Formats: sequence, C-alpha cells, structure tokens
Amino acid sequence: AGVELQRLVDGAQLAHSLGLRVNAGHGLDYFNTPPVAQLPHLRELNIGHAIVSHALTVGVHGAISQMLDLIRDGAHATSHPEGTQQA
Repeated sequence: AGVELQRLVDGAQLAHSLGLRVNAGHGLDYFNTPPVAQLPHLRELNIGHAIVSHALTVGVHGAISQMLDLIRDGAHATSHPEGTQQA
C-alpha cells in the first residue's frame, strides 16, 4: 500500500505544479479514505457510494459522521503544505 500511496502523493504534487485541482474518488471507502485524505493539495473527495452503502446499516447520519471523522483524522495525520484545503 505504501508504494501505491506514494504514487498518489507524487501525482497530486505533479498535478498541483501544473495548476490542476487535486480531487480523489471512485473506489474510496471507510478503510482507504484516511490515507488518501493525507494527499497534498487535496481539494475534494468523492465518497458518495461508500456513504450510501454504509447508511443502509448505520443510517445516513451515522454514515456521514463516521466518514467525516475518518477524513479529519486522515487529513490531520500529516502536515500539509500551505494552501492545501482539508475537509
């Protein structure tokens, strides 16, 4: 997982250096979102499918609250360069 995460970090840094907005999604879930939330220059996470699926068992409020906690924990796990927005 470390090699793949480093590839995402490198891609996010390259995209930002080229003036592109860094977003992540498609395949994010309650297990892989925290490390992805650590990506530099990340502006948006697309996690709707995971939340809707999880909401079937814990309810919408619970699913959203749990995902927000994971995003916040992941985003604060490492320092971000100035100008990086976090959830």
